[in-house]
Amino acid sequence: MIYINNKYLDTAGTPASLTTPHNLTKLARLMIKFNTNSTIVDADIPNYKSDEILTRLKAYSIGKFQLDAADQAKCYYCESYGAHVASFQVEHFRPKKSVNAQDTNGVAVRGYPWLSIDWHNLLLSCPACNSTGAKGTRFPIAGVRAVTPHCNLTLEQHMLINPEIEDPATYITFNDLGQMRGIGNGNACKGNVSIGVYTLNRDALVVNRLKIWKDLSSEICEAVYASEKGWFGFLKLSTLYTLVIKKIIKTQNNEQQYALWGRYINENIEQLVGSLIIKKKYKSKFLRLYKRYAQLNN
Repeated sequence: MIYINNKYLDTAGTPASLTTPHNLTKLARLMIKFNTNSTIVDADIPNYKSDEILTRLKAYSIGKFQLDAADQAKCYYCESYGAHVASFQVEHFRPKKSVNAQDTNGVAVRGYPWLSIDWHNLLLSCPACNSTGAKGTRFPIAGVRAVTPHCNLTLEQHMLINPEIEDPATYITFNDLGQMRGIGNGNACKGNVSIGVYTLNRDALVVNRLKIWKDLSSEICEAVYASEKGWFGFLKLSTLYTLVIKKIIKTQNNEQQYALWGRYINENIEQLVGSLIIKKKYKSKFLRLYKRYAQLNN
């Protein structure tokens, strides 16, 4: 999960498909049902799934305003590429119909239908992050829940990270095994609540994240092995090191899968390289080259 505020910077504004006369009429009817405590069903919800909306959210997911042909969109939450998930879903950050009882002390609480076509309430998710066993209709808060359109949403103090308005790196870090962990006070901190609700430590995610560093560290160790075997000189090692360093630095770019993990790798490169089973002189040489290259590319 990375900070992606492109929606708020996009001069294109709200997609026209959200504010069609048909959609606005349907929203008005929806709110009549809400205000009279009538049951709201899926058919009552205005359209929020147009190609225009999906395309723009996909572009935002990798820090862009428009997708290029070769681009791969990512889930806002787990950062998995589209090729690795069944399909992307336009999901409501604040649930449109009802809030999961896990977050309401078991009391039935209606959702936020007035935000059902609010552009800033629509995010891009993979099915795994937005399933019933994950985000679904979850929306835990630490403050006072908004129950009408007139309530102040900021008073809710929502406990889920919204990557469009806040930097996940403020709340989430990793251990060296690729597992996410929250920054703050135990299980109640916003990072850990978000990790749990979005299920960001699913086995497949942890394996995929760890594989990135395993592959890179293997390249380092293989270069060292070849140098020690005399297949090339110590100077040639610098060339191979530089190729690996370029790959490491690239892992933190917005368009890369699991970019937040890539940033952890780069921010903790001394620790990670220090744990490799190679001689100290090889570690020192690698870290000197890494620092030099990183400074040149800042």
